[in-house]
Amino acid sequence: MQAGASTACFYPLETERALQQVTELGFPFAEVFFNARQELRPAFVRQLAAIAGDGGTRVVSVHPFSSFMESSCIFGDYQRRFE
Repeated sequence: MQAGASTACFYPLETERALQQVTELGFPFAEVFFNARQELRPAFVRQLAAIAGDGGTRVVSVHPFSSFMESSCIFGDYQRRFE
């Protein structure tokens, strides 16, 4: 298992600033949690790659922009949450 941090830990900080925080805290691995469609643009993704690379952090996971359905996932009837 590889332990790291997600940019979602710093929400509502902008994704690029959150990734900068992850690198500054010294995490070797990161998940990028996209929060808007424009964050999926190639230029923005390159910016994130540069931040991670410069900080010595490897992005090993991405979480797609799905805010429109997060509440149903989080507050849904997922039985294991109640065990």
